[in-house]
Amino acid sequence: MTAGLEHYAHPGAWNDPDFLLTATSDLSPAKAQFSLWSMMAAPLIICGDLRHMSAATRTILTNEEVIAVDQDVAGNATRVASRGPRELWRRVLANGDRALLVLNMASRGAEVAIDLAHVGLPRGRIYRVRDLWNHRTFTTRDHIRFRVAGHDVAMFRVST
Repeated sequence: MTAGLEHYAHPGAWNDPDFLLTATSDLSPAKAQFSLWSMMAAPLIICGDLRHMSAATRTILTNEEVIAVDQDVAGNATRVASRGPRELWRRVLANGDRALLVLNMASRGAEVAIDLAHVGLPRGRIYRVRDLWNHRTFTTRDHIRFRVAGHDVAMFRVST
């Protein structure tokens, strides 16, 4: 992974964690890998026979909102917290939005709350939160609360 290398990433010099192995898997890890690569602004190079990918895999690989995070010209993601089997990643996008990702490496799902101040957003404002995998939008002030399945990710775009 590229945790700790984010300061080397910038337009014209992005970290490259290697091929995406999503074209041959329909498991949640395919979604997790695609999400992490997008947070790192990594090249989205697919490894596998695309002629035989399932509809579920195609849905992962064509999620335009996640691809937009990958293609944003601003810097790379930073891991801001790692607690047991869960990690929180933050990426500041060119327009000031925050892309947030929670990776759950445990086999069990978990209830999660992200304190928006912990990812650099001032308290007391109303934020628009877009869930990039469930394609729903909601507003909040200080926290995002959600459930993330085992071996899966949750990914959000937060704006004012």
